[in-house]
Amino acid sequence: MKIGALTHPRYRVFRLVRRHLARFLLLFTSNPKIFQVIGDSYFFDDDLVGAMLFYRKGYDQENTLYLYNSIYRCHYELRHEIPPIFVNSIEKAASTYIENTLARGLGLPMFNVSNGRLWPDREIDPHRMTTLVSEHGVGKQHMFPSDHNLRMIEAHLDSMILHVRDPRQALLSWVHQVEEPSLVERYIESNLTSREYYDLDLRDKINWQLTHQFPSVVRWLGEWIDVIEKKKIKTRILVTTFEQMKSDEQRFFENILEFYDIPRERFIERPLELTRAFGYRKGTVDEWRQVFSSDQKEKINTMLPEDVMRYFGWSY
Repeated sequence: MKIGALTHPRYRVFRLVRRHLARFLLLFTSNPKIFQVIGDSYFFDDDLVGAMLFYRKGYDQENTLYLYNSIYRCHYELRHEIPPIFVNSIEKAASTYIENTLARGLGLPMFNVSNGRLWPDREIDPHRMTTLVSEHGVGKQHMFPSDHNLRMIEAHLDSMILHVRDPRQALLSWVHQVEEPSLVERYIESNLTSREYYDLDLRDKINWQLTHQFPSVVRWLGEWIDVIEKKKIKTRILVTTFEQMKSDEQRFFENILEFYDIPRERFIERPLELTRAFGYRKGTVDEWRQVFSSDQKEKINTMLPEDVMRYFGWSY
């Protein structure tokens, strides 16, 4: 057996020696690796709070992958201190990025609570929702406030997030989303597109979506406003917007932490690269103004009720 294996911190005598030696070295230097050694010794003593304290001190000096993973490991073991987080979002609003950022930052597992259907027929699977709650995980979906979904939310969640995006920009992003080759057949089978749709040019594809898809988006927004204003469920609802996230991402996530009463220091920042892996294309807020024709702009603005625009702070 190698000496390195024998002196591994899982052996109590060696982790105590390593801890005391490392603490002595802190008198002369604050190298992140020293904090890592002390953190490891506490971790193998099952003192997760103590381990996290030293891992964080090291990470604040140098955000190495090892220290990040060590903090994540502690967070995961302590995840039952965090309430389950559920994000219900309009399509194409960076909800996958939000879900992954919260999971990575808080050490939470991710769960899909959907019944497997596509928009607008998604409903909450009771067993999957129970798992998300019992495991204190995070999940995101795109669901209408049907009677079933509202019952499931109220029965399982004290709090949830409703995440929205200017639906005109969301529609343009959706036009690009349905071009994903691996999903084309499923979109066709679910009537979210048609086989003939893929022979159209961009202008006609936007017109097709305005006629067939956009009315359901407007209805989704209106129905969720109704749920909030009439307090149809006891579950607290935090409304967030894509525009807020683009304007100040740090404050965006801080608002979520405050809403869930999660201490700021419990969240570890390790920025994710916004790529198509997270369903991310350009991430702009008003590309639609340059892409849509004058007729399309007029039509889509006519379809958006003033109360919806006012409620979410969007302008025509």
